[in-house]
Amino acid sequence: MPLERITGKAALARLKQNSFMKWPSRSDADNRIEPMTRPAFTPGFNLAPGSRVFTIGSCFARNVEDALAERGFDVPALDVFRRIPEFAQLNRAAINNYGVGAICNEIAWALDEATPFVPEQNFFELFPGKFIDVHLPRMVRPAAFDAVHERRRRITAFYREIIDCPLIIITLGLAENWHDMESGHYLNTRPHRLMLESHPDRYELHVLDYTDTITFLTRTFRLLDEHCRADKRVLLTVSPVPLSATFRDMDVATANTYSKSVLRAAAEEIVAKFDYVDYYPSFESVVLSRRDLAFEDDQIHVRPELVELNVSRMIAAYVETGEAGGTSADNAILEQIRFGRVEHQRVVAFLDSHPNLLESDTELLAIYCDACLAVDEVAKAGAALNRLPGDWSPERAGLLTARWLLAGGKPREAAAKCHELLGLNPRKQVARRLWMILLEATIATEGGRAGLATLGAWRKAQGGIKKPEPFRLVAVALAEAGEDADAEAMFNEALQCVTGPSDAALINFADFLTRRGREAEADALFEGLV
Repeated sequence: MPLERITGKAALARLKQNSFMKWPSRSDADNRIEPMTRPAFTPGFNLAPGSRVFTIGSCFARNVEDALAERGFDVPALDVFRRIPEFAQLNRAAINNYGVGAICNEIAWALDEATPFVPEQNFFELFPGKFIDVHLPRMVRPAAFDAVHERRRRITAFYREIIDCPLIIITLGLAENWHDMESGHYLNTRPHRLMLESHPDRYELHVLDYTDTITFLTRTFRLLDEHCRADKRVLLTVSPVPLSATFRDMDVATANTYSKSVLRAAAEEIVAKFDYVDYYPSFESVVLSRRDLAFEDDQIHVRPELVELNVSRMIAAYVETGEAGGTSADNAILEQIRFGRVEHQRVVAFLDSHPNLLESDTELLAIYCDACLAVDEVAKAGAALNRLPGDWSPERAGLLTARWLLAGGKPREAAAKCHELLGLNPRKQVARRLWMILLEATIATEGGRAGLATLGAWRKAQGGIKKPEPFRLVAVALAEAGEDADAEAMFNEALQCVTGPSDAALINFADFLTRRGREAEADALFEGLV
C-alpha cells in the first residue's frame, strides 16, 4: 500500500511550490548539502522554552540531552545519575537504548500494568550471588539481587516520567537485536559472554525486517497514546552513529546501510500514522555532511559541531524565541551564525547591532563571546561572559573564562582555571582546548622548558596530540631561550603530525634553520608551503 497518494495535478503543484525540491549543485547559492548538510524541514508544532523533554536512544541522544540542558530545557534523563547511586560513576551510555524492541520493552514496563517487569526472567546470575539486569549495557556492574532489583525499580520510575513530558525525542539505533527465547523479550545489547556460553540455545541474534520494526514502533506509540499527555509531541530521529561491528557475514558498512535504511523507512510510516509525530532529519544532516566534519576520528561518534548544528536548528524551528519578527535577511544571517559559517568579525558586528538577541538567547551570547575573543575584543567578551547565567554549561563557560583570562593578560589565572576544569574530567574536545590554553599560559609565565613539561602531561592525559600548533608554540619558545636541540625536536614533531604541518610551523622552522646558517634545509621546507 502506498505511504502517500498524490494526484498528478497536486504533484505538479507541489513541485512548483517546494523551494527545496531540487538537489543543489556546488555552484548553487543554497548549497545546503556541503560542507555540513542542513536538510529543510517543516515543524508541525511549537514548544515552550524550558519545557520538559524526555529522550530515548543511544549515544547521539545523550549528545542532544546535553545541548538541550544547556539551553534551559528540563531533561529527566540527566537526573538518573543523581538519583541512582550506582550510576554516579558511570558513563551516561548506561541508559542507552538501541533497538525498537528494547525501547518498546521499557515503555511497556513503565506504563502498561499488564506487562510487568519480571526479575526472574530478566536478571541473570553471572557469578554466585552477583546478578545483572540483561536489559542494561554491560558497563553496569553485577550486584546482589536486591540491589539490581532496586536499580531496575528506579529505572522504570524514570521511564514513567514520560507521561508528564510535552516533548518526547526517540532516536532509533540499529536493526541487529538479540532475542531471549525464554522470556520472549528483545535485549538492549549483546548478552554477556558467560550468558551465551552457559545457555547457548537461549539467545539468538535477529536482524529485524521492516514489518518487525513497524510492529514494535506501532505498539510503542499506542502506549504513548494511551498513557501520556493529550498534547504530547514526538520528534522521531534515526541515529547517525553507525554499527561499530556486525554479527552478520558481511562488511559492517553494508550491514549498517541495511540497519539504518529499515529504521529510516519505518520512521517515515510512523510519521504518516500518528499526527503528533514529526521526523527530524539529524540522520541526513550528519551522514550527508563531509565525513571529517561530521565524525570523530573513530568514524563512529558525531562531532560536537554537528550535534550543535542540529540542536540549534531544531530549537530555532520548534521553540518560540526572541528572534520572532526579525527580517528574513536577519534570520538568514542568524542561521548561518548558529552553524558557525560566519566569520568572527561579522558575528560581532551583527550582534552588536542586534543587542536584543543577546538578551533573549544564551546560546547566541556564548557565540558572541567566542567571536569577541577570536577578534581580540577582550572587553566585550568579558561583558558577555558576565551576562551568562551562573548555572549555564559549566564546561563551556569555564572554557570561555580561561580564554578571556589569557587574552586579557592574566596567564597565571588562566592556567589555574584550566587546572580546575581539567580536574573535573571534561569531555575530550573541551579538555583538548583547555590543554592548549594551559600550554600558552605556561609558556607566557614560565617559558619554553615549562611548556615542554606541560606538553608531555597533555600527551599522557589524552594519548597523543594530533595537531602541529602545540609543538610549534613550544619549539618557538625553546628557540627564543637558546635551547636549540629541544626546539628542533619540537619543530620536527610539528612536521610529523597526522594532520600534516601547518604553514606557521613550516615558516617558523625555516626561520630557525636560516638563523643558524642552514639555508638549504630551510629552502626545502618552503617547498611544502601552500
